[in-house]
Amino acid sequence: MAGQAVVDGHVAARGAYKTTKDVANRNKQASGKQLLRRRRWTDDEREKLLRVVGGHITKKTMPSGREIIALARILPGRSVAQIRAQVNNYITGKVRL
Repeated sequence: MAGQAVVDGHVAARGAYKTTKDVANRNKQASGKQLLRRRRWTDDEREKLLRVVGGHITKKTMPSGREIIALARILPGRSVAQIRAQVNNYITGKVRL
């Protein structure tokens, strides 16, 4: 198979993907996971976040993984990583209460 590459189980001509970004986008689409876009936190989302983990924020400690996963169920459209980052931003003072 000279001049060919196997991509996602299919034989493709070399150079079919021009950039690593094209390959990354293809892999994200093929994984079946919903792609999340960056968007501002709404007042309702902030309120729910502070209600659940407000005690941790005032003590400047990160909540457990279980608490963050439970919060992800309360906040549809927010991933665990987004929630963890937002809590960290509150703790470090990047976002004001």
